[in-house]
Amino acid sequence: MVRGLVSIIMPVYNGEAFLADAIESVVNQDYGDWELIIIDNGSTDNSVQRISEYANPRVILLREDKLGASNARNKGLANMNGEFFCFLDCDDMLTPNSISSRVKLLSDEPGIAFADGCVSIRNADMSKELNRWTPGFYGPPLESLLRHSPKVFFGQTWMFRRKNGVSYRYNQTLTNSEDLYFCIEHALQGMYGFTRETILHYRIHPGQASSLLNRMENGYRISGEEMKKLPHVSEHARRKYIRKAWSITLKSYVKAGKPKDAIRVFLNPGFRP
Repeated sequence: MVRGLVSIIMPVYNGEAFLADAIESVVNQDYGDWELIIIDNGSTDNSVQRISEYANPRVILLREDKLGASNARNKGLANMNGEFFCFLDCDDMLTPNSISSRVKLLSDEPGIAFADGCVSIRNADMSKELNRWTPGFYGPPLESLLRHSPKVFFGQTWMFRRKNGVSYRYNQTLTNSEDLYFCIEHALQGMYGFTRETILHYRIHPGQASSLLNRMENGYRISGEEMKKLPHVSEHARRKYIRKAWSITLKSYVKAGKPKDAIRVFLNPGFRP
């Protein structure tokens, strides 16, 4: 198997409670050629102290003021050295073969630019699997991303083959849907593929889904507008993206038992693109 350095980018804001699990999940990878770039985003707890306890030259700590997760990820992207890169939230955990399974896919299939895998969705203490996400698509990902297809996108689970001359940056106007937008931005760089190995343990926090609904709605609205700047996304495709986002938002409010918000969204069909 062709090997190469993998940059793992982790933004942190007050993540003291979960940091050790996340960092250990990287340190314990069965693939040794990695760097973990942790960007502290102005934490007020003991996050920096916990990170500093790791006397491992591959665990790199960068610090900045509280400027948001997208800005933190951009700092990581600007400082990465890897041939491949991926992201990890500080409250989630990689499985031991998360990196090796995706690097193998990228090495074996040169046409693949984005390597994904299965996700185990778990309870707050990670003791129980609540659900499971499995990709179901192989090929050019742009159309599937614009359709919000669950077969190609769960969240920050893609490993990217780094392309020379490309500037990788998150859109900092977005505070939600920024991961989807980032993938859409770079979707023409190659094919999407996946391993059937589990690559991530994703932590569900109590009340998490309900608290994120307004952010999700705003993220969809803003990303739809920002998409006008992407030359590879047609106006027809952009409008389809917004209509699908409207439908997802409406159903999410209904499911969460928020009828006033559901009615508000229903009366604004397609977010009026």
